[in-house]
Amino acid sequence: MSSRWTEQPDQQGHFGIYGGIFASETLMAPLQELTDAYTRYMEDE
Repeated sequence: MSSRWTEQPDQQGHFGIYGGIFASETLMAPLQELTDAYTRYMEDE
């Protein structure tokens, strides 16, 4: 039996088949900035 549940979030930060992000709405903008910066620096060689 396979399960669609994973312990890690997908590319958009959602968990499982129902989505959802474990962060309050007030943290969403700073978390997006952090994600963007992380992605930018990881791609920087």
